[in-house]
Amino acid sequence: MLLKKFIRLTLVSLSGLILAIALYLIIALILSQIPVNSDFKEIPNGIEIFVQSNGVHTNFILPAQSEYIDWTPLLPYDQFEEVDSSFKYISFGWGDKDFYMNTPTWADLTVATALKALFFMGTGAMHINYIQNKPGKSDLCKRLMISKTEYLTLINYINGTFKTNNSDKFIPIKHPGYSQYDCFYEANGTFSFLKTCNVWVGEGLKKAGIKTSFWTPFDFSVLNSLD
Repeated sequence: MLLKKFIRLTLVSLSGLILAIALYLIIALILSQIPVNSDFKEIPNGIEIFVQSNGVHTNFILPAQSEYIDWTPLLPYDQFEEVDSSFKYISFGWGDKDFYMNTPTWADLTVATALKALFFMGTGAMHINYIQNKPGKSDLCKRLMISKTEYLTLINYINGTFKTNNSDKFIPIKHPGYSQYDCFYEANGTFSFLKTCNVWVGEGLKKAGIKTSFWTPFDFSVLNSLD
């Protein structure tokens, strides 16, 4: 009797979980089809930025230095032996701190880490990657030429995501990166199934007036809107 009850409860729980996942995917697909800032137009001689995906997670890639901001004093590269002024671009990604720290590869992902990230139990972190050469356009890397106003809005959005200390300096996280070119910083916000790394990118595009989708929980939600 107890075994039958256990099996019945397990099946009910699994059915509920499958239904919840299916509902989430349906809502995500619907909302990712609703355009925002559909009147956005690129500027032929504008400021070049990139939105890049690794197949799951999207990032902004911006010039390390421009007339509008020099990121290098804020994100000093002299902490790395392999990085110098020849690295002209910086990739900015936001996500769950614990996930970043403990999941350098998908093989390292645990159920506990995933559940903590999905259900509002973690804190945010910024993942910074120094890039030497200009990214190439591809299905996973979209190039945009944007206006000064759009660029400044995007800068303010990214800048405001970083946590700062009493001296208004970004707070580095003392943890190894995934390579000799990347590192982590403390960030505002809490990752969840409602606000993923891709939602963070989508919100930045939205605020800057760049075409995106209403909700962007997945990388294709971001990338497809930029075609």
